[in-house]
Amino acid sequence: VMRRLETLLGGDREIPSLPLPFLAVATDLRTGKAVVLRTGSLLRAIRASIAIPGIFTPVEQDGTLLVDGGLVEPIPLRSAREAFGGPVLAVSVLTPTSRQTHVRPHVLDVLNHSLYIMQRRIVEATVLESPPEALLFMEETTRYSTAQFDRARELADLGYRWMMDRKEALLRLREGPHPGTFLEALQQIRDKFLEWLQR
Repeated sequence: VMRRLETLLGGDREIPSLPLPFLAVATDLRTGKAVVLRTGSLLRAIRASIAIPGIFTPVEQDGTLLVDGGLVEPIPLRSAREAFGGPVLAVSVLTPTSRQTHVRPHVLDVLNHSLYIMQRRIVEATVLESPPEALLFMEETTRYSTAQFDRARELADLGYRWMMDRKEALLRLREGPHPGTFLEALQQIRDKFLEWLQR
């Protein structure tokens, strides 16, 4: 997994050196609390944030064991607000209408579907407790699995096109003298991400 991540990112780097603000959320396996990762190795932070229990081994850091942040914050609204401030535009791939209806009795399928149910409930509770300024549901990702790292470029392009299709609604969130800067920022995020993948 680490080799695949390193290939996708074109090598490791320190989070503060990234061209855009970034954080990853992991879960402290001992306390059950969210751990926000904003410094140190980007590769290690991503690895910790996707360490699905039972599938990937936990990441050891500062005397703690870190696993998938989706266990406690599938949509890290609180963490994003505390770190960056301002309005929050949240995108969820755990949609209210999507259903995993064909669950095979294989241990990995059962585990994956169980996590899906748990995370959907947490998303619903989180949004009710601390609603973002906008919440979008991305149904198109339901045809991808969490292990398809080889389709990262395809997903990056899909996400950008999906957001651009909703640009009018997004612009209404950022009305002001220069609303176009919001779309320019989305373009920069997508371009810089694709640059990383191509290194």
